[in-house]
Amino acid sequence: MTSPWHELADAVVASVRERVGAFLDDHVDAKALVLERADRLGKLAWEYAAAAEADRPALAASMEVVRQTIENEAANVALGAGTAAKDAFREAVSAVFGVLVKALPAVLGML
Repeated sequence: MTSPWHELADAVVASVRERVGAFLDDHVDAKALVLERADRLGKLAWEYAAAAEADRPALAASMEVVRQTIENEAANVALGAGTAAKDAFREAVSAVFGVLVKALPAVLGML
């Protein structure tokens, strides 16, 4: 059975894939990183939606840690890739995860 947050995780992966799909296809470690962190972020968002208001700041902080972690780890994947390709990957991951981490608490807080 699919976890309820997988739709969100799949959307994150799809957004990254739209920008740097070939890179993910060529670099299994980068793809695994995106899949793992997207799943973690999706789970945190699901928990955030169900959490009491008092618990939400800690979950929002955890989502920010996921964003920072993937940005840091993105620099260390695909060691054989060219600089331009790695830079494009880092920028795509940063943009997708960054917007999501900033928007999710606001959107979910409206529900």
